[in-house]
Amino acid sequence: MKVLIIYTDLETSVSYSFGVGILAAILKENRHEVKVLHLNEEIDYPLDLNRIKKDVENFKPGLIAFSSTSNQFKFVETIAKFIKKNFSIPIICGGVHATSCPDEVISVDEIDFLCRGEGDVAFLELTNKLEKKQGITNIKGIWAKSDGKIIQNPLGPVIENLDSLPFADREVFQTDKILRISRGWVNILSGRGCPFSCSYCVNHYYTNLYKNSNVKYTVRHRSVENVLEEISRIVKDKNAKMINFNDDTFTLNKEWVLKFCEEYPKRFKLPFACNVRVTNFDEDIAIALKKAGCEEVKIGVESGNEKIRREILNRHTPDHMILKAFSVARKAGLRCWSFNMIGIPTETRENIIETVKLNAKIRPYIIRCSILFPYKGTKIYDYCLQKNMIDKEKEDKYSTYFEGSILKMDSISQVDILKFKKMFKWYVDAYSELNVSPFFRELVENFEQLPDKLWENGKAQKMVSEVDKSIDNLFRVQK
Repeated sequence: MKVLIIYTDLETSVSYSFGVGILAAILKENRHEVKVLHLNEEIDYPLDLNRIKKDVENFKPGLIAFSSTSNQFKFVETIAKFIKKNFSIPIICGGVHATSCPDEVISVDEIDFLCRGEGDVAFLELTNKLEKKQGITNIKGIWAKSDGKIIQNPLGPVIENLDSLPFADREVFQTDKILRISRGWVNILSGRGCPFSCSYCVNHYYTNLYKNSNVKYTVRHRSVENVLEEISRIVKDKNAKMINFNDDTFTLNKEWVLKFCEEYPKRFKLPFACNVRVTNFDEDIAIALKKAGCEEVKIGVESGNEKIRREILNRHTPDHMILKAFSVARKAGLRCWSFNMIGIPTETRENIIETVKLNAKIRPYIIRCSILFPYKGTKIYDYCLQKNMIDKEKEDKYSTYFEGSILKMDSISQVDILKFKKMFKWYVDAYSELNVSPFFRELVENFEQLPDKLWENGKAQKMVSEVDKSIDNLFRVQK
């Protein structure tokens, strides 16, 4: 059967979907024909309903599938409604949002099925049964509409042996364009699941969801050999310049990562990058990563205030562990990224300055700053809901966690959040012991004085971007 997967990736930086890639590979293995419409402005496929209509007409699918995050579901709903006006094709929606907010998703009249949880088995079974015109109301992991009722089947099985899955199909995406935009960075996953319960992440929702079922759900790793085999296929593309492991914590299993670091340089010279957590990172791992060809490690700092990290974000990582992790990485010769978050409930300007000062101490190679977005299904969403902090109008408006805060906060203004988000790197340089620090202190002070309306309408942000481009090359060496 022909299956059309529509992956909305709109109003954000283009990304490759591992889930969609694996599902496409599974369907192809089972003799189904698959086409993916990857909607993203950077690869020249914006939200164009007429173009989507033509693609549906040309492909003539027997099933249309969406995989959606919470921010993207508004686009999914729009497209699903349009498709149903023009075609009588069954529609299914899966992904994080369908799993964490199934009632919201299945309530959309135009969506016929919902896949909850990991869909490797369930989606294939649904496709097979639709093709054979068999009963489709009793598939584990699938919610189905039948005679005006919604059949909520229990969760389906998860794949315990990840090596049994085919490698994610990259051909169904515009790989050449994505590689060019990402400057040769190729994303890959070495496992599934996460044992931690950060309040802003949906991982703990999956863990609790399966805990309340009869399905065993654990952190799973692919074998080192299986990962290396996939990389051997990736490096055949001469445009690939960097392997980027997207696992939440690549160094979770020390034995596994040390074995990987031993085998990787025997086969590849391509550098790689990975995410590490300060609680699962030490000198042995840092040295091994460097010897294996790792160039960059990405570390979550999130907040410079220990109380906020512990009580609001549920991250039990004291300052001294963060400082040590960056020191160990730098000593091993690894370039460090720091991931930071502002607009956290209870956070004040002074708290954000603490985050700035911590970054000034650790001196990351790359600094990333996002605005907290409380996703449905997360503990922090429940916290914000109970405190009546969520601005429902903004919740539906923003497509990423970089645009602005959806929270109503008494502790800090919306304009201050925008200022810190846009000028975060400048603040870090201003508080650092650098020759250029006085320059950045003056720069921040000047932009702080701009009228609020210029920040609210985005003009101040554009001014910061223009100035930043001008000074970047000027001070790059001095930094």
